[in-house]
Amino acid sequence: GGNRLLFDGQIFAYGGKDTLKQRQLLQFIKSRFKKFIVTYDLDAHEEIDPILRSMALVRDKDYFAIGRESSGRKCIEGLLPDSVFQSVYSSNVDLVQKLSSGVSKDVKGAKSSLKKLYIDEFKRTVLPESDGFKGFYGLARKINKMIAN
Repeated sequence: GGNRLLFDGQIFAYGGKDTLKQRQLLQFIKSRFKKFIVTYDLDAHEEIDPILRSMALVRDKDYFAIGRESSGRKCIEGLLPDSVFQSVYSSNVDLVQKLSSGVSKDVKGAKSSLKKLYIDEFKRTVLPESDGFKGFYGLARKINKMIAN
C-alpha cells in the first residue's frame, strides 16, 4: 500500500558490517550509481558511522542505522513486534538457551535459526497495515523521502 518502499533500483547485499569498513569498495560502489543508500544494523553504528561520514555521507539521508535503541533490538529484527519474539521464544526454548551458552558456535547457530523463525512467524501472523509493520513503514518513509529528493 501507501507505506511501501518506492524503490526502482539495484540492491547490493553486502554480507555484513565488515564490508562497510572497506572505504574504497564503498567509494567504488557509490560511483556506479546516481543515488546511493546504505543500511546497517544499529549495533554496528559506532564502527560504521565514522567511515560513512568520512565519505561526506549524512546519517538519515544517505545511510540508515536500523533497529531500536534497546538491548537486543539494535538490528533489523528489532523492528519486529514483541508478539513475534514471544511466539518464537516460547516454541523454541532450546534455541533461546543456546544464546547464553558461551559457546560461540552454538550462539551463532542459534541466532541464525532464530532469525529464520522470526521471519516465518512475522509472515504467518502479522498483517500488512497493522501496527506490526510500524517500524518497517517508518524506515520505508525515510528512504522514500531520500529517494524523492
